[in-house]
Amino acid sequence: MAGFSLLEVLVVMCIIITAIGISAYYATPRGTDKKLDWAAYEMASYLRQARTSVIKGGTSKTIIFDLDSGTYGPAEGPSRKVPAGFGIGIKDSFAGDIFKGKYSMVFHAGGWIEGGDVLVWNRKRTIIIKLDPVAGFINVQK
Repeated sequence: MAGFSLLEVLVVMCIIITAIGISAYYATPRGTDKKLDWAAYEMASYLRQARTSVIKGGTSKTIIFDLDSGTYGPAEGPSRKVPAGFGIGIKDSFAGDIFKGKYSMVFHAGGWIEGGDVLVWNRKRTIIIKLDPVAGFINVQK
């Protein structure tokens, strides 16, 4: 008799489905990439919130980035920590790239921002949180 038996077809289909499943697992980004995206978007959201509260409140606000400890927050009050395994830095137009020490970013009541772009990275890639100093826009660039 010519052709394949039902058992042979089922075995071949199982092998193909297993191969597709394994290749899909290795082809999709996992874990740390999603956490890096989350950390960058959370930081950008925090900066947008700070800008909005300054515009509504009418007074300036300073956000301090402690690049050595990986924290950021208001000059007075609690700080937020970047998740373990990630680094933060600043790309300042005047001072260049800053990766150590403390950096102050000032949000003014007029909506403009005094400070540079924020870099968030892990071993694989870097995300830039771009700040437009004049218009006050805050965008995440992957």
